[in-house]
Amino acid sequence: MSYLLFISYTLYAIWDYRFLSLLIISTLTDYFCAKKIYEQKSSKKRYLYLSIGINLLMLCLFKYFNFFLESLNNLLYFIGAESSFELFAIVFPLGISFYTFQTMSYTIDVYRGTLTPSKKFIPYALYVSYFPQLVAGPIERAGNLLPQINKLNEPRPINVTYAFNLILWGLVKKIVIADNLAPIVDYVFNDLKSFDVITIVFATFIFSIQLYCDFSAYSHIARGVSELFGIRLSVNFNFPLFSKNANEFWSRWHITLIKWIRDYLYKYFENIGLKKRSRTLTYLLVFSIIGLWHGASWSFVWFGLYSGIIFSIYRYYEFKTKNDYIDKISISLLTYFLHLISLLGCFFLFRATSLDAIIYLFSSPLLIIDNLNFLSGSFFYALIFIFPFLIIETKAFLQKDLSYLSVKNDLLRIILYFVLIAYIVLLGVWSKNQFVYFRF
Repeated sequence: MSYLLFISYTLYAIWDYRFLSLLIISTLTDYFCAKKIYEQKSSKKRYLYLSIGINLLMLCLFKYFNFFLESLNNLLYFIGAESSFELFAIVFPLGISFYTFQTMSYTIDVYRGTLTPSKKFIPYALYVSYFPQLVAGPIERAGNLLPQINKLNEPRPINVTYAFNLILWGLVKKIVIADNLAPIVDYVFNDLKSFDVITIVFATFIFSIQLYCDFSAYSHIARGVSELFGIRLSVNFNFPLFSKNANEFWSRWHITLIKWIRDYLYKYFENIGLKKRSRTLTYLLVFSIIGLWHGASWSFVWFGLYSGIIFSIYRYYEFKTKNDYIDKISISLLTYFLHLISLLGCFFLFRATSLDAIIYLFSSPLLIIDNLNFLSGSFFYALIFIFPFLIIETKAFLQKDLSYLSVKNDLLRIILYFVLIAYIVLLGVWSKNQFVYFRF
């Protein structure tokens, strides 16, 4: 157990040793606050606020401070004020959004009485810093991960095939699919005003595949590596691209974040009566926070608000039509069609870097194609990577295979392994392309 903690701290320090101190401060804060919450019932709310305050202070300082200053500067400029604040050169600590939410859930669960605090520091420190999922999730709950960490020294069965399947498919998704699709997306989004709406919509579709493959690849690899240690991490993606509506999509995409938001924010808003006053306002607020969690910019706020509006509309019409048998089929088909369109809008806002990009898209002619050569060439190039991805994902979805590459016949499984390894060697992008969610 201690060796895993040493490895986790060492790997994090290699990126930037200065920010290891933030990780340790967060760990120490919540370890001791949770103990005090458990031992001193009369003062437990004070220690909960202390824990949440310190964690959010570090998160806001390193991730959102410049965003708030820049927004304030824009507001001052808008009202005609001359004074402005100079932005600071702040380096974003790797994984701070992930481990902050993870360690906060620990103290909140202890406060709620659903979790007993860890008696030993090292298991808890490893829970916070466990290297396979430290920088990009899944965001684990102590109730799932800590008991497994406490049993690390005991002999445990290891499913090597399951682990290998996850790692191999994760590498294919990242190195072959996501990194080969990224140049198409970057080429369009780095100069949006040079492209027509059809091309931008096509690039947005490609980005949806790229982002899903990139982020889910990390989760697959993290789960696969953890299996080799006898630890089973939470599933973070459950075939979200096969979802039929907004509600289903958000129950399949980044599952551990959405569950965190549901259990610790949405339920809090319920408890203070916000949901009773306005269900829609609650959804918009929750999704705005999801957007801001992803990045400190207004484009992510628009992404969150847009997602909240779509989700609210779906939940409203779901409630209105759930007892209408006559319209059930037509409503389902219409919902699915509108869901696909709205999902493209969601991914566009996620990728867009400014409000100008959003305004340009909605102010451009719809059916004019000025980039036919680029569009046709990119389509066939992207198809090389998307087609095998869709085959394997569809097979896994239909079979509910969360290891993705399960094949009962040993010979066929070995052939599949060799094909995918050849795919990585021949078509993989070997330059240093970090995972997209490392920025969050």
